[in-house]
Amino acid sequence: MTPKRIFWLGADNVLNGIEVCQLREMGFEVFNPARATLINNVSAGLMIDGKLQTTLARDILAKLMATDFFGRRLTPEIADLVESHFDAVVIAGNPAWLRGFVESFRRPIIFRTYGIAQNLSEYLINAGLWERLVGRDNFTVIPFCPESIEEESRWFHDLCQDYVPYRLADDVYSHSGLWSRVKKHDPVIATSIPDLEDPLHRTAYETFNMEYPHKVFRIYGSQQRHHPDARVLGNIERQTFLRSLAQSSGFFHPHREWAGDLSPIEMMELGGPVLYAPGSLLARLLPRNTPGLIDNRVSSERKLRYLLNDDAHFISDVISCQEAVRQRFERIRVRPVFEEVFSRLLGNMPQRTMLAETEKSDSPSHLSAPIDIGGHRKPASTRTIALFMHADGLNSFFGGGCHLLEGVRPMVDAVLRTTNRTTDFHLLVSCLSSQKSDVYDRFAAEIHSGRMELHVIEAEDGIGSEFIEELARLSFIERLNSREDVCLAIIPHPTLFPESLLLEHPVSLYLPDYLPLLLANVTSGRSDGQEAETANVARALIGRASTIFTAREAGAGPLVAAGVIEAAAVDRFIALPLRPVSCEQAALRDSNRENRMEDRIAGRRFLFYPAANRPGGNIAFFLKSFASLRQMHPDLLAVLTEPLAANSPARAIADTFSLHPHLEIVHQASDADIAWLNRNAAVVCMTSTRENGFPAPLRDALTYGAPAIVMRLPEITEILGDEGEHLLLCAPLDMADFSEKVEFALEQRDRVLQGQSRVLALLNERGATDIFAQRLNQMLGIALGNAVDRDKACV
Repeated sequence: MTPKRIFWLGADNVLNGIEVCQLREMGFEVFNPARATLINNVSAGLMIDGKLQTTLARDILAKLMATDFFGRRLTPEIADLVESHFDAVVIAGNPAWLRGFVESFRRPIIFRTYGIAQNLSEYLINAGLWERLVGRDNFTVIPFCPESIEEESRWFHDLCQDYVPYRLADDVYSHSGLWSRVKKHDPVIATSIPDLEDPLHRTAYETFNMEYPHKVFRIYGSQQRHHPDARVLGNIERQTFLRSLAQSSGFFHPHREWAGDLSPIEMMELGGPVLYAPGSLLARLLPRNTPGLIDNRVSSERKLRYLLNDDAHFISDVISCQEAVRQRFERIRVRPVFEEVFSRLLGNMPQRTMLAETEKSDSPSHLSAPIDIGGHRKPASTRTIALFMHADGLNSFFGGGCHLLEGVRPMVDAVLRTTNRTTDFHLLVSCLSSQKSDVYDRFAAEIHSGRMELHVIEAEDGIGSEFIEELARLSFIERLNSREDVCLAIIPHPTLFPESLLLEHPVSLYLPDYLPLLLANVTSGRSDGQEAETANVARALIGRASTIFTAREAGAGPLVAAGVIEAAAVDRFIALPLRPVSCEQAALRDSNRENRMEDRIAGRRFLFYPAANRPGGNIAFFLKSFASLRQMHPDLLAVLTEPLAANSPARAIADTFSLHPHLEIVHQASDADIAWLNRNAAVVCMTSTRENGFPAPLRDALTYGAPAIVMRLPEITEILGDEGEHLLLCAPLDMADFSEKVEFALEQRDRVLQGQSRVLALLNERGATDIFAQRLNQMLGIALGNAVDRDKACV
């Protein structure tokens, strides 16, 4: 039986020489094409694989060797050759090389990632490859360590089945420990910046040169051209490079932007000390605050001087702390891991067979992920609920800065997950193209189980994008109307989906409590024409809905009082009490993000303002109070979740009281960030005077155990009644009352938390999962029952 044949696409000569050779030692036949043109890579080249031993026919080999596979789409002839003659493809390093193979190769594909500067999730989405990748069951990502992908999306993590460190080249081990055997080191510090013709590395060089113009540095890394900076050594022979590292006083790794440079790890194997920047991959691989960490410019100057002065105590501490990282890349440790993972992935796949001519000519479009409703009709017996989510802000934690959207996401999540758990409905969720990976991440389990499908509405920036999005929205309505299995559409906001008025299916509408367009004497700040049109859409949808659900028992009251709806319409309203944060969310941990958050806060006590930067949030009031509190507590910090640039009054307060050095902005905070901030805040402060039902940030504070100060709002007192007195409720926008209660919370934390625990128990009881499920099923029954009644009347 012939060995399985692997197509390996990689341009790094050092790593190819290691991993391709090991695959061949394991019994695989590996073809590694040469690159037609040079690329900006520290160890890339044009060398043809001199160790290639192949069973490919000469004419096939000649055609493959003459093809540039790096980032190019494959011609039908070449695609057919690769499909017919290879059992698997391994793409090593560059995500741009994936496209040609993902579009044409049906057999297993492995994406082997090393240190990548860019966010791979974002790149693959922007490149239009996301749908194809998540839709395949034979695409695997193998990063070299978990820390290198910690910022990637959940769907990308789901594709990563294993981690295989890359190991150092064999020639390094002939120099192991050489640094410690050198009697006197040169008064130079080694660092590495690859090809300065590459924009990324050129920017890194310019930054480095501005901060560290010192002549003591030696900058290694292959270069395409001679550089005028005498410190840039350019292309030198490999053995000369290793001996130079051993002769230097130490290695300095100041870069945070890319992670693929093995030079600092090679220095560790030589036995020398390595200094590194916070936020770099080394900072993630090493324990926190080791002696080698460069905290700031002053710290770097001091520690570089320690190396140049051969400070034995400091150097010993640095080397001792970096030992665990050195071991992660050791040949003796990495070889068996590589062999086990690749043997399992490549050994378990079926041996190739020649494809039938009809299969060869098939379009590869079936490789796309089944996330669009087109071509995926459900049988007539299946009942489908469609949920509209294709609007900016609906999928961000704080509503994307739009003050009308707060509270929508937790309600939608609760509705979707409860419907999936307690009913047999199929779910269809729409989203904008910019949101598709986020929505997929949130509901990956439901999508994979077949209970949910996504429909992506195209909405890109550029000329004509608004018109294109409008056409896509109308096309979505047309498709829904043509589907017999759709029995209900849930609209999560009355003004964001005007096209829903064209739906022929029954509609259930979520009505946030705070709707300024529908209430007297409240405006949104837009022109009168826009405002009137939006209000008319909301009123029409309210009149059209079979049922209307809210987060408050008295949700219909303000609309009846404002004359928006008739009193008789109250029968169509039903309250779904929004549950407190789930136990899973409360236990949410992300050690890497937590470490970085701790570094940012640096042990200071802080007030946390957990809301969108919107006019109704009264952030200017909060900042003015914060300025007053700092007179008694000068160490106090305030943490916000959005910049102040768009809020002129708040920015003016910050300028007037010189607050900017005492503000920490955690922009686009993740759920893990929010959890950490709540767990560690001295006080959580909420100064808004209107909310969509019981405030979601208050639920978070109660769940995570943070003392909370909140305005006395009807959205709170209606739900809690007398139990609300266990909270620190302030008279709205009363500076003295607010400051007094913050002081109390700072001094009496345990007492405040004891009272809050009673409130949390009450919320858990009233918003229990079974109660929410009963109300939701009641709402669905009413909506579908009303639809049946109307159909009978029409007959």
